[in-house]
This record gives sequence, C-alpha cells and structure tokens, in this order.
Amino acid sequence: MKEPNKLMLSRRLARPIALPALVATLALTTACSDEQVLYSVPAPFEIPTAPTEPTDPVSPHGEFHGGQFVATAELIPEPERRRFATRELGESTRDLSVVGLTLPVPVRYRSTESASQMRIAQYNVPHRTSETTIPGEFIVFYFGPGEGGGVMDNARRWAEQFQPGSTGESPVVRFVQDTVNNLVVSRLTLEGAYVPAGMGPAGPAAASPPQEDWAMDTLIVEGGPQGSIFIRLTGPADLVRAESEIIEGMAARVRPGGTTTTAPSDSSTTVGESIAPSTDEVLPAGYVPVAAPGVAFPVPQSWVQRTPSSSLRAAEFAIPGADGADYGEAVLFHFGSQGSGPTIDNINRWISMVSQPDGTPSRERAVVSESRHGQLTATKVRVEGTYTPSSAGPMMPEGDPKRNHALVGLVVDGGREGPIYIRITGPRQTIRAQEEALKVLLEGLAAL
Repeated sequence: MKEPNKLMLSRRLARPIALPALVATLALTTACSDEQVLYSVPAPFEIPTAPTEPTDPVSPHGEFHGGQFVATAELIPEPERRRFATRELGESTRDLSVVGLTLPVPVRYRSTESASQMRIAQYNVPHRTSETTIPGEFIVFYFGPGEGGGVMDNARRWAEQFQPGSTGESPVVRFVQDTVNNLVVSRLTLEGAYVPAGMGPAGPAAASPPQEDWAMDTLIVEGGPQGSIFIRLTGPADLVRAESEIIEGMAARVRPGGTTTTAPSDSSTTVGESIAPSTDEVLPAGYVPVAAPGVAFPVPQSWVQRTPSSSLRAAEFAIPGADGADYGEAVLFHFGSQGSGPTIDNINRWISMVSQPDGTPSRERAVVSESRHGQLTATKVRVEGTYTPSSAGPMMPEGDPKRNHALVGLVVDGGREGPIYIRITGPRQTIRAQEEALKVLLEGLAAL
C-alpha cells in the first residue's frame, strides 16, 4: 500500500442498499468461496506471554482505586421508576448501532474522533437555538461484558463532579429508571458547577477548574448482549436542557440491534455502517451485514463500530479481547476506483509491518491465500510476531512495537467501486479467537 500521504481516500457515502437484495446476495455467496493457499510455512514458534498485573475496572468518568470508587459526593437516592415518554423526536435521526444495541441519534450531531478507546462513539452537539457558541459533547462508552460498574456507583461518581449551586441545592435534577425492550435504562440529569474528574490516581483534584452553569444528562443501558453501555451528554446547562427530549427519546427507543425502524427520508448509509438484516435466519446468529463501497460482508455484533481515528480510515471496529488480552481492531480502507497499487504490493507491505524475535523474515512465516466469491477475488495474508504500526506520514514516527500480535489483511477486488482493504490486528490470542468470525466474513463477501 502506498504511503498514506500519497493516497486520496474516498469518503463518499455508500449508496442506499435494498436490504432484501443485500441479505439474499450474502446468503448466496456464503456457500461459494473456494480458498486456495498460495504459499504457507509453519506458524511461528510460541512466544511466552509476559504476566500482567491485575487492574481495577474503569468507568466512564474516572477509575476505581483499591477496588472501590473514591466518592465524596453526598449519597443520592435510588432511581424513581417511571415510563419514558415515546413522543416523536421532531427531527431527523439515524440509528447508531454499538455492541448489539441500537438507538437514534440526531443527524445534526457531528461525529468526531474519539479521544480514547473506551469511547466507541463521540459527537459534538450544536446548540439548537444558537444562544451559545460552546457545543455539547455526546459520548457512548463501552468497557466490555461486566465492566464499567453498576448504576449507583456511576451515579455517585457523576454526581461528585458537580459542586452545589449558590443556594446549596443538590445537583440532581432527575434520576429515573425504566425497562425498555427488555433492557434496564437509567437516566440521571445533573446541573451546577462542573468539575471534570481526573483520569488518574490524583482524581478530581487534578481536573480543570469548575465550569459554572453546566449540566450532564446520562443514560446507563443494562442487559445488552455484550454488556452495559454508558451515554453522557455534557455542556452548558441551557444546551443540555434543550436536548432533554432527545435524551428521553433515546431512552425510550434503545433496543437490541436485530430490529430496525424506518429511516428518515434524508438519511443515508455511511461506509462501514451496520445494517440490520430483514430476517434473523439468513446470517449466522450474532452477525450483521456491513456496507462498503461496492461490497458487503458480515461481521459479529461484538465488533464495536467506532469513529475512525484517522481520515484515511473509511470505517473502524474494535474487537473484544480474548483470554485477558487487549482489544484488537479491524480497519476498512477504500482509495477510490483505482485502488492502492498491485495486490501483492499491499500484501508485502502488511507483512513488513510484522517482525520475528529470532530475526527470521516474516515472509517465511506468512500464510497467503486467494478465494473467489462470485465476481469478487479476496487475497488474504496472516502473519504473527511483533507488530509495528506504520507511520501516518513521512514526518510522523511509526507506532510502538507490539509483541505477540497478529495481522490478518484482506484485499477484496472486483467491486464496482474499486478494491477495498481490510486490516485486522491485535494480540495473538484475540485474533486467534476470531477464526470463525474471519471465516464467516470471508465466505459472506458479496458484490453490491
């Protein structure tokens, strides 16, 4: 693959896709792959994994210390049980699908680069009446099955980030809970002087000065197929108040990702966006089809779509860690109809990103194969060793070497909008645990 600064990434939106046609195409191609190994050598020797120290779980607003939250806020009561209002939101929305859950997000929310891996979606929220130039920040957090803490722990930690107002009133505006589509949804709204929590041992004391007349509107969604998600809107109090009905609407409409609602007429499908199938019997359980320029393929619902960390990335997914290892990632690249040079050049470039501790050339450890899927040709490479992410440009350094990693690369050619490139990397045990998912993805490749 050429140096990124020499490439022109197409950021065009994928054309709207007729779901029955997409699903039918995926179903037909699932049985049509014929993978042929071009060359292969023995897998690399086992590299002992260094023991890791146990770590405390994290939450969307700070850390545990010594196995428990350090909280100074006054205890808040249990949430009140009441129904969330289901009236119309009054504006165009698009579905955000994360870890098997789906909720509506206004089209006017502007997607931004996530500030950390824990943030699987992040948006700037403009003020609806333009009374302030300061935007709000809307974030969706996910930490893995069973991670992130309980409702009351999170509520107390959020509340401790607000100082009482001049009259000494509690920062809690509302704290309510409802069961929606078999999910437990808790909503906490706070107002006052906001002191963002520090993300290290120094805690809130290391944070910024208090932000006066600030507010936070939060949702905790429990019972999802992959665990809880945490949603937080922060910003000037008048902005957050203006979004109250939107947050209420999200709470009332969050659902498992297998069902869909009719999209607004002005919405469109972005590159890499998950599209729910019209029937659960077409794809294997736990998979959803994903659209790319001219191509579709299935991915596990456990792959968390997140905001791409670079403009060169058309789509990006986080892959849950296995056996205590860190997350992996899957990245989709599309460089227009001309692609990014000969397939073999891209394969060799991926191989060059992995080195062997004993100095053996990685090309001697790589496995390269080719398969046909209707009009599409997929060339796959797999190699393990020490992975060094490539530089983002001639003036930028390479990433830090990552031992005991694996790289799986796919070049899919034959689509009507040019080749697509999928690069999957992560700790060796994380990627090995995705063998079945990679097989389903490959066999489900379909031209659109």
